[in-house]
Amino acid sequence: MARPVSYTTKTDGTTTVFAADVNLIQTDVKLIDTALASVEAALPGKAAAVHTHAGADIASGTVPTARLGSGAASATTYLRGDQTWAAPAGGTGSVTPGAMWMSVAAVDAPATIKARADYVCDGVNDETELNAAKAISDVLMLSEGTFTVASSFWLDRSGLKLVAAGPGSTVLRGVDATVTPLKVGTFAQVAGAANAKHSDIVVQDLLVEVPGAPGAGVCAIDVWGVSKSEFRNVTTKGGYDGWRVHNLDRFSFIGCDAFGQVAAAWHLYQGVVDDVTIGVWASGSGECLAANTTGMLFDTFLNAGGTETLANVNEFNRLTVQGMRFGGSDTAAGTTGVKYLCGVRALTFIACQWRYCRTQIDATIFATANYTSFRLNFTLQGCSLIGTTANPAVDVIRYTGPSSGIYAHIKLIGVHVDKAADFLQIDSGNPTVTIDGLECGSSTGIGTWFNVVAGGPRISATVPLVSGSAEVVVNRIKGSHAVPAAATSVTVTHGLWKTPNTVLITPQSNPGAATRWWWTYVSATQFTINTDVAPGGSGVTFSWAAEV
Repeated sequence: MARPVSYTTKTDGTTTVFAADVNLIQTDVKLIDTALASVEAALPGKAAAVHTHAGADIASGTVPTARLGSGAASATTYLRGDQTWAAPAGGTGSVTPGAMWMSVAAVDAPATIKARADYVCDGVNDETELNAAKAISDVLMLSEGTFTVASSFWLDRSGLKLVAAGPGSTVLRGVDATVTPLKVGTFAQVAGAANAKHSDIVVQDLLVEVPGAPGAGVCAIDVWGVSKSEFRNVTTKGGYDGWRVHNLDRFSFIGCDAFGQVAAAWHLYQGVVDDVTIGVWASGSGECLAANTTGMLFDTFLNAGGTETLANVNEFNRLTVQGMRFGGSDTAAGTTGVKYLCGVRALTFIACQWRYCRTQIDATIFATANYTSFRLNFTLQGCSLIGTTANPAVDVIRYTGPSSGIYAHIKLIGVHVDKAADFLQIDSGNPTVTIDGLECGSSTGIGTWFNVVAGGPRISATVPLVSGSAEVVVNRIKGSHAVPAAATSVTVTHGLWKTPNTVLITPQSNPGAATRWWWTYVSATQFTINTDVAPGGSGVTFSWAAEV
């Protein structure tokens, strides 16, 4: 409070303040200065009475939803970009699946992955979490670990993507041998190609497993009614069948494997299948494996039994199989590589390998009401077909078809064969076979090139022939024959359909005493390899190639 000051006002209007009072005023000023200095020292960092905070200044606590936007915040609304709480489009409060992705963690996934996942499975009925994620998003990202389902997880609409961490890391398995873990498609009636199909579905980097001993109706993956879709780097383990495929078009299986099945690794089943590729596609990488027989070792898994690897190809147009290995065991009778080509219009195998199969290709055509009038075009190009040492009395290719109505053309280009009783056995039917480039291995070789059964008795021949309605045409062929130690020639039955224009011979072993060799006596069935003297020792083996 200010002190009273003594002063005198003169008649001229001037004021005289007494000295004692001036001293008091100066003292008050000093007190005020001291107080101001204390206030100024406390001001830095203090906000003005009217000011704005940055969002980064909020370091703790929560902001009431009412402060975030207008409208009522609830479990069925979201905050729009215009700062309004509103229900999703449609007004029902449900979320329409879209392009966003949802992550699902397995029960045994690392804790850090579980902490970031949208859904975490508990290892029991994991289809519950998978279906919840699918209801929100078109893209499901599965963590490493094992997902166990008590009923099939079904990709049941177009546009779904199921992407995992890799078949060595992510496993989708049934809880027991009664469950097919993964279903894909419409599962509609397959009476014709016009049936509705789901499209643009992708499954990638996943192992699908059926444990135990499944019955005939259980497979690892069942695909039915799908178009313009793709499986990439997906493996099936176990199941009565590994892959069961129905009613597809414009579909690719890239780098997909199958092993450990009871029956078929790949069961191409009912319905029209058009323009389907199995194996290498586009980039030139990716190899499909069909290996389900005793003794076949693949990625440390020992397969345990099976009867066929690719079965019941049924009403197929433009089916291409590239880079697939059909595997069996060299210590057992083996299994059938490809079986039942009923309904196939155009089937092509490119750069495939059959190894240790009981019969590499059993081209059986069923004479049923559905398959009595069509043309089969079946092509092998750049393929290798090797039988078993334990059971060499088998066929490389066996054809059985009705005597009329089905016109089959089998074309073999650049094919290597070994270890078989017969190269081609025709039990019945009227196929035309064209061979352009055929090579036989020298370990066990082929007993008889062509066996044709016509009207009952077995007709065996070592040359191409026309018997009944079966016609065989061979344009180029290769093989190997040995001139014995004490001989100077060996006769070769070449297997071409007429006298060759060109024959090439090359020694594969030390010719011993022989210094010159040539071929003579060429006919429509045979030619002779000659040496100037007997080679001695263990003889000399010549590789040969003949072409019309």
